[in-house]
Amino acid sequence: MEKTFKKEVTYLANTFDASKVTDTHNGWEYLPVKKMVTFNELNQTERAQAKFHFRIVAFFTTIPEKESFGSAVGGIRVDTDMAYDLCVEYLNKFTVLDSGFTAQDLEEVLNDSGCIVPLSMWLSKEKFFPFFLKLTAIMEPSLKI
Repeated sequence: MEKTFKKEVTYLANTFDASKVTDTHNGWEYLPVKKMVTFNELNQTERAQAKFHFRIVAFFTTIPEKESFGSAVGGIRVDTDMAYDLCVEYLNKFTVLDSGFTAQDLEEVLNDSGCIVPLSMWLSKEKFFPFFLKLTAIMEPSLKI
């Protein structure tokens, strides 16, 4: 059985309110929604995750050129394009869909950059970086980071 963790996310969902239907308004609007989401943990012995693990290693070991886009976070240069790609891939592969968080909810999250940006930074700090340190310690025990 896979280990999981829960994380609360807030995203904008396209919501219908019949009481708001008028001649000029169709009743649909984006409203903030908070839901608790269950995710599968990263697992170094799960073969189906292996390629994703290598993408995490590349994320922390590839330093963008000075001219490229990116931002410095905690002294580590972060490739923001790759942070986005990793977050979206993680959401698609590791989210546990259930009655509390459905495929439609996931689609709404993926459409909301205001949710993806902080979530990608949280995942990078709380999940990806610790996992990277664990993997690199296995690959090179003498590595001191």
